[in-house]
Amino acid sequence: MDGSTIIINKQVQRRQMHSCDTCRRRKIKCDSVNKAHCTACRKSGVECRFSLTWKRHASRSVDAPVPSAASPSNSTDVVPQTTLEEVVPFTDNGATTPAPLESGRVVAPAPCNAVDTLSQFFHKGVWSSSWAEFDDYERLRLAYIGTSGSNFSHLVNLNREGQRFLTYPHPPIHPHLPWKPQAQHYLNKGPLLENVRQLSSFPAKEIRNELVEAFFEKIHPYFPVLDEADFRRQYKDPFNPPPLLLFQAVLLAGAHVCNHPRVANTRQAVKSILYHRVKILFDLRHENNRVHLVQAALLLTWHLEDSDSVSLNSYYWVGVACRIAFGIGLHRNLMDEPDIPGRMPACDRRLHRRVWWVLFQTEVMSALEHGRPSMINRDDYDQPPLELSDFCEQNGQINTRVNLEYCSRNIELCEMILEIQRATSPGAILRGEYPDVKSLNSRLIKWAIAVPLTQTFWSLQLQLHYQTVAIHLHRLYLDGAERIAQSPDSNDQCNAAAQMILSIFDAIIRIGVLQQCYFPSVVALIAAGVHVSRSIQQLVDKGSMLLALNSLRNLESVVHTAEVLKEFWPNAEGVEKLFRVLVDRYKDLLHREHRDEESTTTADFCNIDWETMLLFDSQPRLMELDWMDALSN
Repeated sequence: MDGSTIIINKQVQRRQMHSCDTCRRRKIKCDSVNKAHCTACRKSGVECRFSLTWKRHASRSVDAPVPSAASPSNSTDVVPQTTLEEVVPFTDNGATTPAPLESGRVVAPAPCNAVDTLSQFFHKGVWSSSWAEFDDYERLRLAYIGTSGSNFSHLVNLNREGQRFLTYPHPPIHPHLPWKPQAQHYLNKGPLLENVRQLSSFPAKEIRNELVEAFFEKIHPYFPVLDEADFRRQYKDPFNPPPLLLFQAVLLAGAHVCNHPRVANTRQAVKSILYHRVKILFDLRHENNRVHLVQAALLLTWHLEDSDSVSLNSYYWVGVACRIAFGIGLHRNLMDEPDIPGRMPACDRRLHRRVWWVLFQTEVMSALEHGRPSMINRDDYDQPPLELSDFCEQNGQINTRVNLEYCSRNIELCEMILEIQRATSPGAILRGEYPDVKSLNSRLIKWAIAVPLTQTFWSLQLQLHYQTVAIHLHRLYLDGAERIAQSPDSNDQCNAAAQMILSIFDAIIRIGVLQQCYFPSVVALIAAGVHVSRSIQQLVDKGSMLLALNSLRNLESVVHTAEVLKEFWPNAEGVEKLFRVLVDRYKDLLHREHRDEESTTTADFCNIDWETMLLFDSQPRLMELDWMDALSN
């Protein structure tokens, strides 16, 4: 092929505006020119069709674009085919193998600067009928225009002839990112630079496969934050691997529930290594797709780094996810917008809905755990409840592994939690508003009746959440707040809920699914332990020593459960220490009461070392884990 032919072909390829349907669905680079059969379709023996005019945006381009089959191997324009095995060589031994440099990468044009961005958004996004008008549609970004109070919304309204939408295409503002980070791209990141080489290292292949399977088998059915079919397809495709940030995050969550001996024996050390890889990737912003950032932040809530519950751990990461989600409009219902060429595909809209509702549940439960304001207000979102069709994934099939009933029931419960939090908010107290606790209690009962009582994980988890909410609700009566009418059976309700929580934990441990419990499980255990401790104190004050002794057995059960749970959630170690001290003090109190009825009957809570109780080892002992770095660049 002579030089003039190469130039002509380049000019023709630049006129190719979108990929074929097959390449778009598989999310691989399409080399079709003028709608001729592309290489991928020709090799697969399928028809190369172009039925859509919109190209689904991507946050990154694949490290190894497939070259056109029409180009000979000695052409200077051919990008070398590089499989994932070559970029990050998957090996099963402990040796580290440096990955070769990616010499054939196509450099994308520089992103739009601040001066051009708004102008291009207005002229090529709002006024355009096709999102492919941007020069680099592969890195297309979505702009959520906000409510009618935003400037963006009124800017869009200037286009009176166009149809109004909630999201519009926005020109790219970040540079193209390679699949694996390279040190020269992060020279200004200081201390993070020395960790760059470890970010695309993974456990050995056997263990890596176990982690992925554990995640999709034990977490994703109740935490459907990904498109499983799409992720699995990418995981098997060496030319189009999953986004690195998401991949490492899935490995982290999978390590929480994986039963592989190497992982189970060093679980916290393994999770700590994977967590730091994900966190550094997140901090480096090695991902331009904001939905992927939300998904990764939610997956990071499956790890507890230390006892900081403000600037780390689930409370922090769900806050990050919530802000990004609001910024890209995940809380808004896009399903009512027309499904026409040039608009977001239905599969992406369904994914947005699934991610939003996972975020909603996580954020509300986190706010309940800490007694802090929820970032989500009931009036701020208009996403309708999940339906079975929302679990139709990129492959066109409904993911039957996802438990729709669990998701729907837990969302309903979280909506009631929002009402309980609003009723007890400082603002409501200042305004003198009275919470309708009776109505909330009636709705909780109605909800509980509809939940099947089975010995399956999802049913037990729902029951655990319900009993936790029941304690939080009826403690409002026990606190004796002036604005809440006293209820004669609230103490009995809390007693029953605490007892049920302990029984549910016994069932969860018995069927061997404790590792699947999410962070609200620790919240439930603490709620039960606090109420049991309160009951013991009241019984001792009344002189009902036999009843107090029976309740003490329940407190010992809290200690035992925390001892088992701390393998998966280290903060349960603080719970174990706290209530073990209380058990010992109550035993001593009952013993002294038995010897001398006139002795004091007050447990000394003031002398408890609360700091020691609530701290846990934030730096697990690192062992020889060569298999964690089977892939190193």
